[in-house]
Amino acid sequence: MNKSMKRAQRKAHNRGEDSMSVFESARLASSPVETKEERVRRLYSYEGGALMGWLLDECRIRGFTLQALATELGVTYGYINQLRSGLREISQVGPRFAQRAARFLGVPTVVVKLMAGQLTMSDFIPPQQTEEEFVERAMIRLLEDSKASAFISLDTYTADIAVKKDFLSLYAEVSGDDVYNMKELPEMLRWLQRAAVEHSENVLQAERGQGGQAALALAA
Repeated sequence: MNKSMKRAQRKAHNRGEDSMSVFESARLASSPVETKEERVRRLYSYEGGALMGWLLDECRIRGFTLQALATELGVTYGYINQLRSGLREISQVGPRFAQRAARFLGVPTVVVKLMAGQLTMSDFIPPQQTEEEFVERAMIRLLEDSKASAFISLDTYTADIAVKKDFLSLYAEVSGDDVYNMKELPEMLRWLQRAAVEHSENVLQAERGQGGQAALALAA
């Protein structure tokens, strides 16, 4: 046991803290500075998942024990231990837990839900719809607009899809309106969409890494 870990053990004993958390802090503190990529791989390799890895890493940085983390999140020590070990699914945590975790990490609650697996890439992909349905929805939106509906005749509304597309394109060009409702997503949503993609890639990389480690262990 090196000097930093011995000092951490003495401090933990004096404060009555969770020695496991202190040992982990001392071990990482004495390790070489890791790169951003290495930190991501480490956080995503936690048995309890990426969110649990992030929470535990924040505990290490701030000198929190598991008991202190449990108090911050409004749950019991046993609950946190179950999340950490994977006995309890992190994706099943409730809204209150997500809000408290977000406050602890200093991020929006929706980011915690993303990291917990409550939001996935599929949540950012529009449901599949046919071209006919897409054009029909645009026509209906124009009909609900008193200004636009004045330009739509019965013949246009009942025409085939090619005529409707021509009409919509002409109207959009003249009016400048977004007839297909295809304006850019708000900045936060686009940021979350990118985060969802990156999160998915990190999960895959962590799974591949664990698979490689398992194969090495079997071969040893």
